[in-house]
Amino acid sequence: MDSPKVLDIESKSHRDESIQFFTSIYSFENSSDLVSIDFSPLEVISDEAFTLLFSLMSLIKCDQGRVINFIRPKNDLIKKLFIDNGFWVFTGREIGSSGVHKFKKMLTGVASKESSLDLIDYILKYSKLSQLPYRLRGAIQEAIYNIQTHAYKNNHLITNHSDLDFLHSKYNTDFKRGRWWCFFDIKIQGPTNELILVISDIGIGIQKPLNAKFKGTDNESETVEDHKAIIFSMIEGITSTPDDRGYGSTDLQTPLLNSQKHLMTIFSNRGAVKFTNFKDAEATNPASRVAKLFQSSSVGTIVKWVVDIKEYVNEKH
Repeated sequence: MDSPKVLDIESKSHRDESIQFFTSIYSFENSSDLVSIDFSPLEVISDEAFTLLFSLMSLIKCDQGRVINFIRPKNDLIKKLFIDNGFWVFTGREIGSSGVHKFKKMLTGVASKESSLDLIDYILKYSKLSQLPYRLRGAIQEAIYNIQTHAYKNNHLITNHSDLDFLHSKYNTDFKRGRWWCFFDIKIQGPTNELILVISDIGIGIQKPLNAKFKGTDNESETVEDHKAIIFSMIEGITSTPDDRGYGSTDLQTPLLNSQKHLMTIFSNRGAVKFTNFKDAEATNPASRVAKLFQSSSVGTIVKWVVDIKEYVNEKH
């Protein structure tokens, strides 16, 4: 199977081809234990696509027990990306069903308070930052909590809404249950001082738990579309938590407080919403928000932050 030249799940011009490639990765129907993927055509891959690729490779290795044969990228920048961020290290190691597993800038673990703290400590040590940017620590913990509480629950609620629903019934194993994946990168060049952080799961997405929560209420129709569900999940008082905790996911947005440079993008199934310039923690909507609804469906939920780290960079970095 050949990779496309561009893997990008946010770009309208490349999303469908990217999703088709990702779907093909774990839908091999042959009986062979060998999976062969040719990355030589690959010239561009987005951060979120890189993280999704990481998670799906985990499924092949650990759920299906397959051997993966890679033809490596020809493009020098992509080749460097795979090497520097631990992709080839990851593919050569076993991943257990517990604990946090670290492969340079790629990590995976089972959602818990302990694993979120382990992730935070590792990012700080590896990146050599003096501390994490404003409120990013709490946002990471909220993302992992959401995975622990929502992502792999209520699997019986899955409908034909997603092209990838079969994944949840076919691979609902101990390895997958409650699992998160993370990719982070530090970009320091000229005026650019950025931390890129992506956390993903392969759960049921944001829309399905909210839709089930609102079924039979006045809000029932509000969460039909994935991009609307992402927006609603950010609002305090709208929640699918069994105890009606009701905080929403406002903690995910707080790193955007009082900064024009920080942004967050959330992908869930067919939806994507980019948030910027979140003015205050009590606001129900950020000052700027761009929502998209695609035809093709990804799997699970991906949260990506891009935050300025200039004041946190160690002089010896």
